[in-house]
Amino acid sequence: MKIKLSNTSLSLIKHVLSVIMRSFILFFCTTVFSFSTENLLSQKIIIEADKTVTAEDVLDMIDRQTEYSFVYEVDLFINLPVIQLKKGTIMVNELLKRSFPAGSSSNLYVKY
Repeated sequence: MKIKLSNTSLSLIKHVLSVIMRSFILFFCTTVFSFSTENLLSQKIIIEADKTVTAEDVLDMIDRQTEYSFVYEVDLFINLPVIQLKKGTIMVNELLKRSFPAGSSSNLYVKY
């Protein structure tokens, strides 16, 4: 007994397998890339002594000790309060959270 497969059934099987493979690749990529770390800015900044600094000083400190560069308007941080820093190390993201209240850094551009 001979089994004869027509070209239409083979092309349908190829199409279904192609759709399944593409769907799997899409699912796999979205799953892998959705795993991100909680702290994206996880570098540490060393503070040599207890001091009070402005927001501009904080950005200069981060610029000197990391590979981050900042571009901002000169008068962007006029009304921000000064920050009290203690000697030791601090994570960049924690330092930025303490330095800039929510919404104050909307015109700040960070280059990595």
